[in-house]
Amino acid sequence: MRYSLHEIDNHRVVTTTVAADRDEALEWFSEKLRLMLTFEGDPIAADYLLDEWPESLPYMARTSNPTIPVFVVSAVAAHPRASRGAGCSETGA
Repeated sequence: MRYSLHEIDNHRVVTTTVAADRDEALEWFSEKLRLMLTFEGDPIAADYLLDEWPESLPYMARTSNPTIPVFVVSAVAAHPRASRGAGCSETGA
């Protein structure tokens, strides 16, 4: 599956990756942004929304409508691993 992380305040795509599931995507986004992200918490406090779609569907053929709330737990807990991201793509919009 392909996942995009959307910043709620700016309504923009922060980054996109290919991952086996939502948890793997959140781990990759956490490391990339140096944030600890989770699905737990109060939906009012969500700073990001996660969007997912089949990898075989071209990005441009899909209408972006992220609906999965993502919560920031800590801004210093995660540390990116340099070797991570192999096989994952990143795009900024």
